Amino acid sequence: MATDDNIEPEKAAPEKVSFNERLALVKPWLLVGGLVVLLVMLMMTSLVTGLIVSGIININPDNKQVVSNMGDAMSICEGAIQDEQGALLQAFAIDDLSSHGDDASGGYRLFYEINKYRNASRQTGVDKFFVNCFVSAKGRVKRLDFLEDKAFVPRAARKSKGNEIGL
Repeated sequence: MATDDNIEPEKAAPEKVSFNERLALVKPWLLVGGLVVLLVMLMMTSLVTGLIVSGIININPDNKQVVSNMGDAMSICEGAIQDEQGALLQAFAIDDLSSHGDDASGGYRLFYEINKYRNASRQTGVDKFFVNCFVSAKGRVKRLDFLEDKAFVPRAARKSKGNEIGL
């Protein structure tokens, strides 16, 4: 005879949940998750674009700019001259007649006249230099020559020689 203790209760069969019912439960979470991912991507894009525009992130790792006209070449040369001479540079001017594009290499040949202080005190006068600057089509300064004008005598030194009639 079987006792009540020996009888196992019947196990209830698990309810089968259809795919559509499961999808209905997960769908709102998928939409919220997708929206969060989209908003994060938009914020990151906006942040990176702002950093690139402000110059904090340099997208051109060689720090070279593509030269498409004479103005680009001038800005590259003038930056190189300022970097080379630093605080000793008093003034510079481009020679518009001699500067030109080089058809053979696709670059530019620019010629400048600069006035440079003789020392850091800036009290001893200036020396005049001619500068030859050759910029490649890729924005690299291929050559930067500084040639001193030995015949240049500042106006103050000329006045101190001789008397009023030049003797």
